[in-house]
Amino acid sequence: MEPEFQDQWKELYKYATPDIVEKFYNRLLNNFGENPLSFPRIEVFFQSGLHKSQNNDLLQIFIDTVRMLKLLGRGSNDEIRGLNEVQIRDLHDKLISEFGNETEVNEVRARLFSEATEPFKYLTTILSEDDYIKAELIETLKELNDEGSGMNHCIASYFQYIIDKNYIALRIYNLDIEERLTLGLYRKNDELFFNQLKGYGNTPATKESCLAVVDWCNENRITILPTELNDFMPIFLPEKD
Repeated sequence: MEPEFQDQWKELYKYATPDIVEKFYNRLLNNFGENPLSFPRIEVFFQSGLHKSQNNDLLQIFIDTVRMLKLLGRGSNDEIRGLNEVQIRDLHDKLISEFGNETEVNEVRARLFSEATEPFKYLTTILSEDDYIKAELIETLKELNDEGSGMNHCIASYFQYIIDKNYIALRIYNLDIEERLTLGLYRKNDELFFNQLKGYGNTPATKESCLAVVDWCNENRITILPTELNDFMPIFLPEKD
């Protein structure tokens, strides 16, 4: 942990052991891009006991919920303070529909979005006879909004990340088992890092699709950090001795 943050993060020791706080800090730093949560929101996460959850997706859902509240002009901690895991998920799902109604596609925003995704059009897969994973870059703001409403998750709230050249998203099709997914990738300059792979309503991908997307990422020089792999498909990984 960086020295300048140590005193502030020690405030969390009343909710969890130093080891748990340190692991949370490292996961937040390595897996979720720059400054995904302010410290007051991190404290809310610990105050509510959400750090005790065994669900690896909960932190991502919490971050997405905070972001949607902020984009809707409701950025205080009041709506999320004291909520348990089920209530956080319910609020997240409610905000998806609200966010879809609030997002306006104007010409300037749409143009900036398309310009940001332009360098990654090569990721759209041209299928050969042996291919069964089809990838399509989400190139326009309308496509992003359609993906969020069609897949019933909050990818549409990532529009500013994409415009700011920090993120891209793709539609994924596993043609072998007819599975439809959304893939999110962090962007640092022109390097890409795996962030999340979700089905309809944020359901996890099947083992077959997870393994196939790992191969696809490797083929396209997309980095999957070891910590991300554990969150990505923990139930499929062999147990450690």
